[in-house]
Amino acid sequence: MVGLGLFDAPLKKIPAWLSFLAGLLALWSVTELPNVNAIQWKLMLTYPLIGLGMALILSSVMRGGLGPLSLLFENKILGYLGKISYGLYVYHLAGRQLAFEWTEALVSPQRLLVYPLVGTVLGLLVTVAFSVASYELLEKPFLRLKERFAFIQTRPV
Repeated sequence: MVGLGLFDAPLKKIPAWLSFLAGLLALWSVTELPNVNAIQWKLMLTYPLIGLGMALILSSVMRGGLGPLSLLFENKILGYLGKISYGLYVYHLAGRQLAFEWTEALVSPQRLLVYPLVGTVLGLLVTVAFSVASYELLEKPFLRLKERFAFIQTRPV
């Protein structure tokens, strides 16, 4: 409903930082509910609270006025990571596995700080590389193909 702009007028009256904090508070409150770790039907009641929290956070970020946090979301690199986010989701396990195999060949697992740090950074880089290749070689051609076959309604003559 926020995405459709149904609450734009009331949300504009609230300062962005206040709606951001209210969203964080809504998300935090879900974690404080009893038995939130047990899988049960009653947890479905938390979904509206999670939705409200995320809606408040996203609307405040999109409006700006959050200082450095707003600048962070305007970053072009983060925007591109959002474009390839499906690939990040799909390839993250393969990237992590491959990276830790390479890391084990380069760094001894006994180095308790260096080994996981190198593996994690390398895993991120491998996953991003897989995702970029997937986006550029697989997804983009299909997106262009989709545009070719898009149905565009015209006015009656």
